Amino acid sequence: MCVGSPDFWNNSPGLWEIVCLLMLPPFFCQPSCESSHWRSHHQQRKLEMLRFWRDGLERQLAAVTAAMSTLEGQIQRDHSDES
Repeated sequence: MCVGSPDFWNNSPGLWEIVCLLMLPPFFCQPSCESSHWRSHHQQRKLEMLRFWRDGLERQLAAVTAAMSTLEGQIQRDHSDES
């Protein structure tokens, strides 16, 4: 586990470790490891993580948009009933 992990992450076992591995470079590399290969791999993993986050945000945005649309429809219906 990464040192200094926030308390709220403790409810999601493994999430903090994943973020540490994806966002923070290791302080050592095996002798057979080429830095350009590692950099490319690290960038690809970060891109996958950012896409995952974006997909989640898009789902949340779609849910909020749908809720707003429903609420607007209810407001219009209530105004029509009053007239």
